[in-house]
Amino acid sequence: MTKKRHVVRWVLLGLLAVIVLLGLVVADAYAQSYRIYRAVKPVIPQLEQAQRFLAQGTVPPGDPLGLAIQTAERAQRDAEHARFTFRLTGALPFLGRPVKAARIGAAAAGEAAQAATTIRDMATALLGSPTGGGGHSPVFTDGTVDVGLLEGIVPNLQSLIDHLQAAKRDIAAIPDVPFAHDLPALKAKAIAESDRAIALAQQAMVGARLLPSFFGADGPKTYFLAMQNNADQRATGGDVLAYGFVRIDDGHLSLLAGGGIRDIDNPDGFSKVELPADLKWYLGHVTPRPRRRIANINLTPNFPVVAQAWSALIKRATGRQIDGAFAIDPMAIAQLLGNRALHVDAFSRPLNAGNLVQMVENQQYRLAKQVQNLVPQELIAASWGLFTNPPSVLDLVHRLGTTFKEKHFQLWSANPDLQNYITQLGWSGGFLDHQTGDYLSEVDNKLLPNKVDYYTHTTIMYNVTVHPSGSISSTCTVRLVNQTPPGESPPITDSRVGAVNRALITLFVPSGARLITSRPGADDPVDSLPNHTEDGLLVFGRALDAWPGSPGEVSFGYEVPGVIQSTPAGHVYQLTIQHQAMVNPGQLTVTVTLPEGTTARAISPSWTVHGNVATLTVALTSDFVTQLGY
Repeated sequence: MTKKRHVVRWVLLGLLAVIVLLGLVVADAYAQSYRIYRAVKPVIPQLEQAQRFLAQGTVPPGDPLGLAIQTAERAQRDAEHARFTFRLTGALPFLGRPVKAARIGAAAAGEAAQAATTIRDMATALLGSPTGGGGHSPVFTDGTVDVGLLEGIVPNLQSLIDHLQAAKRDIAAIPDVPFAHDLPALKAKAIAESDRAIALAQQAMVGARLLPSFFGADGPKTYFLAMQNNADQRATGGDVLAYGFVRIDDGHLSLLAGGGIRDIDNPDGFSKVELPADLKWYLGHVTPRPRRRIANINLTPNFPVVAQAWSALIKRATGRQIDGAFAIDPMAIAQLLGNRALHVDAFSRPLNAGNLVQMVENQQYRLAKQVQNLVPQELIAASWGLFTNPPSVLDLVHRLGTTFKEKHFQLWSANPDLQNYITQLGWSGGFLDHQTGDYLSEVDNKLLPNKVDYYTHTTIMYNVTVHPSGSISSTCTVRLVNQTPPGESPPITDSRVGAVNRALITLFVPSGARLITSRPGADDPVDSLPNHTEDGLLVFGRALDAWPGSPGEVSFGYEVPGVIQSTPAGHVYQLTIQHQAMVNPGQLTVTVTLPEGTTARAISPSWTVHGNVATLTVALTSDFVTQLGY
């Protein structure tokens, strides 16, 4: 009996020793796993930081790409050279989950590091340095784009997409592990970042395949350059002040001609030129009736439609067939200047970012008439170097991104595939997707010839009441305050009508909207236009007169069904806002009153919430989409 007890004791002691040994093995493996986990963890924010800066066209500070590569490589080395306890524990069911998580996490970090390496290599190939990008970079030197280099990065982009997709698969496969409570949230964020990075890379792939054609790789291209004047407001930015013809042949950019728009335009208009239907509507309904001129046919905010009209009018006026069009304004030139200055003979002092808009949109009209006539040509010629000889290519890309976002620069291509890509980038000046939720775009077209928009300020009050059914009742009031100083002479004011700002205010709203009330009323034969549709949006139109000391105001009250979305997290009110480029950006205030008994929840930033009422106040310098939950 005693002998049996000894056997049992030794067996139990042996089992205990095995358990203790197994525990030590697992503990050591877990310690290595969590060390690898901690090593991998910084890779995501490092890549996220790099992506954020690169998407804005700037070099990320502190070399986060290099840090991410080093961090991932260190994590992979730790996983590959881990002690035998790491491998042994990884083979155990359930207990091996932390090891599996660390191993897969290291693999995901490795794929991400490969992606980062590819990005760095492409930056070096295109810019000459992943941390520089001076004016003379490999992709753009002395006004010439290396189209072969653009075409050559397609394989690199495919490799980048492959590594990003592999990293996403690895991240999704990481199992949950004990004591890593932040792992699920970290995984979700990493997958979302992967999706964004993959989308950006795929978009870049499309660009690498299409842009060489834009830059004349398959033959010379001619583009119309229109400089719009926001002091004389039109839907896409302003009356066309000056023009240029840009030729791009095998990547080389040259300015063929440029000058005041009157050099090629017809003051009486070009009759019998076929125009897009949306523009013909304005020609038939606006009073005084617009003429078919290059200078002021831009009556719809849908820039691709305007550019197509320019193409037809230019063909009639000059015989040129254009392959696309750019529209810029003085604010775009000021933004592109940076710390540089332009020298224009008509002005006694250099033009810089601080004074250019004032000098071009206001002060030039105080010069002698013959000097005024020289300004457009001189300005086009002087500003051409901003595009062909930038101090930094990355800086130029970043500044162009801002001008596109603010619609001071808009672009159209006659190539449908390239135009679709331009639209995806948000460079086209066209309408955003308006199929979901609420939509609002207020547009100002000045109807009488003067330059008082330089002194005009616009406020938009948009009040929305949400009904339990999901429909909304809205009131939008647009007010123009004309602060033109007394004593201004033509052409700032008009010799016949003075300083009045007579403007056609159009309101673009969801197609299902129904107008209930308006001021002026719908039966007003002078100031009211019939409703019409553009690109699936319903458009209300009213004219107003804003005099110095006597603001002008129009108002629309309407209902829209089916605006509210139902989601698992509750109800969502989504509002898409599109803006118009102006000298003085419009000031928008949105007030949303939700159904009684509900509480507003700001999904998007900048909302101020009090119970079931939410308010948003913003200067309209870009398009945006915002959401409220309840």
